[in-house]
Amino acid sequence: MAAAGAAPLLLALCTAPAAAAPPLLAVDVASDGSFAVKMGGTPWLASAAPRLFSGGQWANLTLLGSAPALSLSGGFGAGTAWRWSASGAAGPAVWETAIRKSSGGADAVLFSQTFLVEQSSRGFEGAPCPNITRGNTAPGCSAPPKQGSRVSPSEFSLSEFPSVRVAASGPALGAFCGAGMSDGPRLSAFNSPGYDPSSGTNVPGNWGGEAGGPTALFDDSADRKTLIISPAGDDILSTIWWGMAGSGEMAVGPGAGAPTVPANHTVHTIMVAGRGMRQTFVDYGDAMMAFSGVKSRSMLRAAMKNEITLSNLGYSTTGCYQYGSLL
Repeated sequence: MAAAGAAPLLLALCTAPAAAAPPLLAVDVASDGSFAVKMGGTPWLASAAPRLFSGGQWANLTLLGSAPALSLSGGFGAGTAWRWSASGAAGPAVWETAIRKSSGGADAVLFSQTFLVEQSSRGFEGAPCPNITRGNTAPGCSAPPKQGSRVSPSEFSLSEFPSVRVAASGPALGAFCGAGMSDGPRLSAFNSPGYDPSSGTNVPGNWGGEAGGPTALFDDSADRKTLIISPAGDDILSTIWWGMAGSGEMAVGPGAGAPTVPANHTVHTIMVAGRGMRQTFVDYGDAMMAFSGVKSRSMLRAAMKNEITLSNLGYSTTGCYQYGSLL
């Protein structure tokens, strides 16, 4: 109680700021380069072995060792890199894979693969179709493959990293991803057993180039946990392919339609986690802008206005890109 003649004591009532939601995405990495992807502590994805097409065939890779991976501009800190030989323990390193966690505000992880020597797709075209265990696949390859079916290189990848499969103890996951414009988007169960003609549902197939991502996986929880997997640069070159990626169910790499991948070229793939499909795509866009050095949406709009291909070109339903106003 205030003394006589004294001003009353005013108590400011402050509301504590709401605590930020804890990160959803955790990638547990082992010394041999294998990893497990968890969302909110629940296993979602397990890694499959990385693969590299080298010397006209899928190489029998040997892990030579690991080393720290330097941080990258755009919000990704130091991580771990692994070097691989295609000719045994005494052979030279021809490929490097790396995993880096976000050092910024994004709930994201970056997977990188660097071709230490030039790699050629020679020998890939005309190779027998892989062992396809799931639905919708590349032209010329059915599930299971017809006898004598041959690979269409533009639909397949020269390497597989990351390569993932659904975790054995994980939840049922839905998948949403872009197909060619002639097919429209696909919404299906990621870990369902192939195409079901009675319901018309289908596990996504193999889409290269403009149809190579992003892909969103989501669960049926109340907050709709969502994980977006997408090329982070080299979008036209990169391919996401399903159902025939070694022991995995989905893998990312440069498309085999490219005649060569030059030495020291790096291909990045990003995973971004969030709650709800819409918000996660917003977060994915922010993470991609940060990684590309774009500081704000207004900066992106200004760049688009000054770029004729982005500000003036239309689109065609024959499978071309759609240009126009973003955001």
